[in-house]
Amino acid sequence: MWNDVIGLLQESDFIGNFFSLCCPRHPDTILSASTPEDFARSSPEGGCRLTCNRPQDGCNHLCQARCHSQAMHLAFSCSQPCERLQSPYGHPCSKATCGENCGICMFKVDNVVLPCGHSNDGIPCSKLEDLTSILCQTVVERDILTCGHKISMKCFESLHLPIFKCPRPCEKTLACGHSCPGTCTTCNQRGRDGQNVVKHGVCPKLCGRTFPNCNHKCQTRCHGNSDCGSCPYSCQVRKCSTSK
Repeated sequence: MWNDVIGLLQESDFIGNFFSLCCPRHPDTILSASTPEDFARSSPEGGCRLTCNRPQDGCNHLCQARCHSQAMHLAFSCSQPCERLQSPYGHPCSKATCGENCGICMFKVDNVVLPCGHSNDGIPCSKLEDLTSILCQTVVERDILTCGHKISMKCFESLHLPIFKCPRPCEKTLACGHSCPGTCTTCNQRGRDGQNVVKHGVCPKLCGRTFPNCNHKCQTRCHGNSDCGSCPYSCQVRKCSTSK
């Protein structure tokens, strides 16, 4: 009985070796399947093997991925270059792809006049709304009131910060004849009474003076005018031999 039914269906072309599938996004594309493997080959992403070409969510770019399900389409991020213009100045987005959030505008603007009067280049657009937040990079020369020296520094840097120190080398010659290793700030300090106290550093150089009884030089750390002491090296003078 069952075989008769099968035979009748085959004679009427109701049973075949494959059946046809239709992609819901490309209805003109017919897919044939006769084995389970045909589903993975013909519809690997839940669609067909054509390009998706549907508009991406949030932009006008067409999806260039292989045809896929609606759920996958909504999960994809657009990989095309971003064409959006950022407010308020209409600068182009700096992100690599359209699917990324544009974020704050990082477009570099030149010739920005700051409150100090200097013009700076390369200022991120996002900082233009508050010019006081921009650290002026212009190099200026200022007088240090405490010592009278001039110093080159960036405009935003302040002489009045507690951590500021005059970097000018100390010009004093020490009693040993060597130059002082300190700086203007380290050698000139304020005492408890507010008066200037001069205190030079210890000379870091080697003595270098010749011992009085030989040609060796003193290799100890500089000790001012104090005596070098006895030479610690072996004597190089040999006693002469005489013949009778």
